[in-house]
Amino acid sequence: MRRITALVIGLALMAVTLGATAARADRFIVRFDPAFPEAARQALVARFGARMERDLPLVDGKAVSLPAPAARALAVQRGVRFVEEDVRVYAVADETPWGIQRMGAPGAWSQSVTGAGVNVAVIDTGIALGHPDLAVEGGANFVAGASGYGDDNGHGTHVAGTIAALANGAGVVGAAPAARLYAVKVLDASGSGYLSDVVAGIQWCLANDMDVLNMSLGANSGTQTMKDAVDASYGAGQLLVAAAGNSGNPAGKGDNVGYPARYESVIAVAASDVNNKRASFSSTGPAVELIAPGVNIASTVPGGYATNSGTSMASPHVAGAAALAWAANPALTNSEVRGILQSTAQNLGLPQTYQGHGLVRADLAVAAALPVVPPETGDIQGTVTSADTGAPIAGATVTVGTAGPTATADANGAYTLAGVPVGTHSVTASARGYESASASVSVLANVTATQGFVLTPATVPVLKKLTVAVSAGGPYNANDVVKVTVTVTDSQGGVGGAAVKLAIVNPSGQKVAAGSGSTNDQGVASFSWKSKRNDPKGTYKAVADVTKEGYEPASGEASFELR
Repeated sequence: MRRITALVIGLALMAVTLGATAARADRFIVRFDPAFPEAARQALVARFGARMERDLPLVDGKAVSLPAPAARALAVQRGVRFVEEDVRVYAVADETPWGIQRMGAPGAWSQSVTGAGVNVAVIDTGIALGHPDLAVEGGANFVAGASGYGDDNGHGTHVAGTIAALANGAGVVGAAPAARLYAVKVLDASGSGYLSDVVAGIQWCLANDMDVLNMSLGANSGTQTMKDAVDASYGAGQLLVAAAGNSGNPAGKGDNVGYPARYESVIAVAASDVNNKRASFSSTGPAVELIAPGVNIASTVPGGYATNSGTSMASPHVAGAAALAWAANPALTNSEVRGILQSTAQNLGLPQTYQGHGLVRADLAVAAALPVVPPETGDIQGTVTSADTGAPIAGATVTVGTAGPTATADANGAYTLAGVPVGTHSVTASARGYESASASVSVLANVTATQGFVLTPATVPVLKKLTVAVSAGGPYNANDVVKVTVTVTDSQGGVGGAAVKLAIVNPSGQKVAAGSGSTNDQGVASFSWKSKRNDPKGTYKAVADVTKEGYEPASGEASFELR
């Protein structure tokens, strides 16, 4: 409880009262002395400019709205015990069990996917009908002597809650709370049943368009009938998820995955604990496809809620994730949903025989399953013309942004930019010999925007001229060092910092040496070349090419004799 105990007296109280109408009003509860008369209470509240919200005679109080400074002043008045904030209260939210959190289901919900439209069959002991946290759409009973598909054991109800307990503000919430839940009762009150009942249940699922079948049940050995049934279901487009079994040992050794999880057409789910380790009881082997939370899992049971452990508790996490992925993209096939669950699973660093592809991640699966929606686009069209003549500029380039769609203007200067994403873009037109021009263009979906460009001819810089003088001396004999001097000048004298490339060309016109350098402040660059004994005799050339920013390129040459 926060009580307002500020001390305010005299003129300070008056200042607070007079200024109260300009301040933001908050809600407070004023508690009065029991002996303080009602008329005095009303007068005091009115004196402070408070708006009455509710009378609270049970506690000798009134709920009022007034600015916080006025509330602090009111708190110290005679007849007032205290003033406290009228705090807001909220409905208690569902508990999200740790397994639902760990598998990333809330991340799937944040993508507006909760399993709507997907039929999930719980092939188990039935589901408790009338449980406030479960909406059972229908089902069937295949257990002799049972009165219906209600749950007389509790196992199936617990499994169902992990898959699709409602997000209704009470109890727990399942992985896919909007999925359509069906009870297929094949196990009796003791939790056991016949293979024929399971096969009949699968047959019912085929006839009633179930999408995901969860089987938190198993046997130590397989049969041809069981294999044929699950293969037929998978071949018809259904996705089957089953508990890997609780026959594992603490050492994690051996191949002990049960049936039907062991079959290729069924996703075998192992169990992990809160530390992302394999539960010691979880069966192991190469048939394990995914791992999911299976230790101390809170879920629904007949009459309430309970915590259970087992691969039976892990399997419905994967079934729920499958429902979410399928709801995200109903066009997917069962094998595509299965592939997404595998490819988005989180590697826990456990052996493959413990975890298969890894921990099921519904959030990542949904993100991968959601269909790629192409961005909305529009077009931009217009013409590019010259500012000085008004003539179209054929071959001009028009580009969106720095790397967006690009178009080239035709002979009439017309261009069209197709498939430009909706939004406001900077569009630039450019052409050789012209200054570029840009404009901000707003693009609407399926609408063609018009934007013309008028380009100004580029200003051609006036380059100064260079004079290049080359001297090479001579004549030279074999093995002599030839000294070449390049002098670069303009109308003002020597030009420093000019780049000089020098080549020595023999009498046959072949380049026999090359070098580069820069002129000094006097415009001079010096080079040397040592001739060889077997160099041909005759007239050689020293050719210099010179460049400098702001000048036209220039060249010069000189001849020398080698004898």
